[in-house]
Amino acid sequence: MRPGPRKTAFICPPFDTHLLRVPVEGNEETTREVLLRKGQEAAGETPPRRDVRPFQAFQRWLRERGEHRVIVPFGETLAEAMPSTFDARMRRDFIQLLSCVQTLALLHQRQRDRGRDGAIVASFADYRVARDLLEMSFYLAAADDLTPAIRETVQAIRRAKKPPSEADLARELRVTRQAIWGRLRTPLEKRWIVNDERVPGRPARLRCDRPLPEVQTALPEASRVEGWFWGVPNPEPSTLFFEFAAAIAADWPAGLTAAGAVERVQRDPEVVRARLDALASAGYLDHDSITDRYRLPQWVQENLARREDDRPQEEAPAPQGTEEQQPDEVSAREMDRQLRAGQEDDQSKGQAPAPQGTEDRQPAAIGTTDAGPPQALGGQEEDRPREQTPAQGTEDGQPGVVGTGDKGRLDDE
Repeated sequence: MRPGPRKTAFICPPFDTHLLRVPVEGNEETTREVLLRKGQEAAGETPPRRDVRPFQAFQRWLRERGEHRVIVPFGETLAEAMPSTFDARMRRDFIQLLSCVQTLALLHQRQRDRGRDGAIVASFADYRVARDLLEMSFYLAAADDLTPAIRETVQAIRRAKKPPSEADLARELRVTRQAIWGRLRTPLEKRWIVNDERVPGRPARLRCDRPLPEVQTALPEASRVEGWFWGVPNPEPSTLFFEFAAAIAADWPAGLTAAGAVERVQRDPEVVRARLDALASAGYLDHDSITDRYRLPQWVQENLARREDDRPQEEAPAPQGTEEQQPDEVSAREMDRQLRAGQEDDQSKGQAPAPQGTEDRQPAAIGTTDAGPPQALGGQEEDRPREQTPAQGTEDGQPGVVGTGDKGRLDDE
């Protein structure tokens, strides 16, 4: 960091990717709450400050007697669940995410399980809190500084019937002009919007230019990561649950057993059984206590059927022999038609017709059953026009065509 104007500080761009940004709300409601809080403090109406001595004692206990080793058993699953649209900075940001999960587990180590060597085992509750804390920071890293407030401002410019000024946007969005300029700085730099007003001091005339980037959810949902890790989803109508239900319908039509689920997901049998029982208790599965099988209830089967009907249908294959003609085949058929027409003209003029079998045969369409296997280039004599029989007594010594010239020499003998 280095000092900027008016005793403020800013971070040089090369080092900006090493930090996670925390956006600050600049709307009217937040500003009003801050002002009220400051006024209450000045009037002596605020409650007394919280006693920090218990926190200091806890910090000393962590330093002297607490466990510092933390493992995140779902770390690999979390890495696989991360969106694939991030750039190289995600390699550093993901370490910050894991560090936040480990810190939360460290602070709650008395409520966490321990590994075989005594290390703290982080839970999905730790990731859920870490996601709430860092989701917007990861969103900014993925969206290239496109915050929800900036998106709202750009969309307001797009909806405007005429190029709005900063005052027009402040009135429509109910924020201060200072907050509006804070929202406009990044879109102007990235040319998501442009200012057509060239005269300094006059109100801006804003319009949209480049499209806004599309951004996926920066961090995966905690319930989805938990379902992926255990192989059994949470009891909620999510996409992950219906994928799980479709697998049961396809692989276990008679019902899924806990042993079969454990064999497939390779996780703790007690946890897998507990998660299956949780689905059954919530009505997402039916448990047969006699056979110890978990089956899909009727409403889940109907939902799967509707999803299958809503899926885009693939085009049915064309019947054999009715495939669409290719351009080369069309031109060959057209040439054959012209040859036939020429032969009919020759017959009408009294000329001898061409020997039978000299017509060009067209290859059968791909997939037809009446056409045999393709012949080699040297074995297609039946498809070639036969040569005329040479006159008797020819002295050239050339061999005749099989079935024509040979027959002539046999007659001479």
